[in-house]
Amino acid sequence: VKESWSRLFDLLSSIRQTKKFYKTIEESLPPHVRDLILYDDVYSEQPQPTLVHYTSWENLLKMLQVKDGEQPMLRMYNYEFVNDPEEGNIKPSRWKGLEREVEKLLQEYDPESKKERDRRGCAYGCSFSTSISNVEDDLMFWRLYGNDGEGASLKLGAAQEQMYKVRYREDREQGNSGTETEDEEVAGRIGCLLKSGMETINGSPDIYKNKTGRLVAGALARVLDGYFYLVKNKTYEHEHEWRALSIFPREKNIKYEIGGDGVVKRYIEWDTMKNLFGSASVITLGPKVPNSGAARGYIEKLAREHGMENTTVKLSSRKYR
Repeated sequence: VKESWSRLFDLLSSIRQTKKFYKTIEESLPPHVRDLILYDDVYSEQPQPTLVHYTSWENLLKMLQVKDGEQPMLRMYNYEFVNDPEEGNIKPSRWKGLEREVEKLLQEYDPESKKERDRRGCAYGCSFSTSISNVEDDLMFWRLYGNDGEGASLKLGAAQEQMYKVRYREDREQGNSGTETEDEEVAGRIGCLLKSGMETINGSPDIYKNKTGRLVAGALARVLDGYFYLVKNKTYEHEHEWRALSIFPREKNIKYEIGGDGVVKRYIEWDTMKNLFGSASVITLGPKVPNSGAARGYIEKLAREHGMENTTVKLSSRKYR
């Protein structure tokens, strides 16, 4: 965290000190923001990591049935459609004043991004549960996230870089033991970024002022929402969730799908399943997947075709009506 934030602050300082760097801020600033580390989270559960993502049977097939040399990709879906209606809205009080300042900048320099943020359309993520033994075959998770038993669970062999623990709060105002100091540290970093960003905008030559304002406002919103989407209500604490996140991804990376109900959903591709799934990875088919024996054989065939020989495919052992 410290190193990545230092690099970002050093960049902004260099831009202010060397005016010609404002010309290239559109190329230099976004990569530093994308590479920013939010928390130094390390997944170390023993004896084996149990990071499990639940999905529908249809989405599993969409990922694995790619052809013409394409690789199956694990997706991050937009948080427009989630079970938690407070997603992204559990906000420690120290962060709220900073958010108001960021919203002012967005309104001034990038009102379209502000509208998208207000619609909760800026955030994409892939969530993993870690809470219990045999979490990859749990009735509660089949009901909530596994398409009512007709889906599949994907167990990663290990956590990937820039995956983070979700923090849990009693309500929108209060922290809990062990998180308040962390929230203060986050507020301090964002406050410094806000100050440095404002100085960068104010020091910009007039010809680059609007572009600089748009990029700085976008950077602040991206960082702030990254933290917001790592906080949930304590009601969900039993899931011990970990997340991979992307806030305001590049427009060219956003893809669309239309479900059987006609609803359009947005997603981005995170990484290849071959890269993410190591020797300890498991795909478990839900207890209500039709003709499960044949389904298992088909998924095993697709996995082998895409170089996922070390991924085990299993059937759920749960009884489900």
